[in-house]
Amino acid sequence: NSLVLRIIASHRPGFEARGARLEVVTFPEPLPVRVDRPSLELIIKNLIDNAIKYTPSAVKPVSIELEGRGDVVRLHVTDRGSGIPPAVGQRVFDRFYRVGSELQRTAPGVGLGLHLVKATAESLNGWVRHEAGPGGTGTRFTLSLPRSLSPATGGQQAAPDAPEPAGLQGRGLQP
Repeated sequence: NSLVLRIIASHRPGFEARGARLEVVTFPEPLPVRVDRPSLELIIKNLIDNAIKYTPSAVKPVSIELEGRGDVVRLHVTDRGSGIPPAVGQRVFDRFYRVGSELQRTAPGVGLGLHLVKATAESLNGWVRHEAGPGGTGTRFTLSLPRSLSPATGGQQAAPDAPEPAGLQGRGLQP
């Protein structure tokens, strides 16, 4: 919870300058995982960046939700953008793959962001998937990581939930 809040807080001004309206929903208990901040930051930044990039409206609502279920911790990033056509499937994670025609694209990019997200998730012994957003609108990306049940050796343990940065306390955080 606290690491995700710190990462989002450090990038919130840039996201909001591009029209994002971030809502962060934390989990009511600690979610220990073995992760290093740069890897988690790369994943979060790329997922939120895509959510902003592929939401055509001026105001771009993006929901970030943390969830713990059994031995897995999940981070969901949901937008209300144009969505990913079902026929594309998992190709969105291929290196240099971009949905649609080069002649009709308006969003900048080279097709590496989601590939990096997938590769980084796998380096953390996790995985990432996507599905249509709630009600069939937009896209929901879910990062799943194994819950760290004990502070075993090797890797880094995310910092225990520390006090949240000022202005970010509670659920359903808004600017």
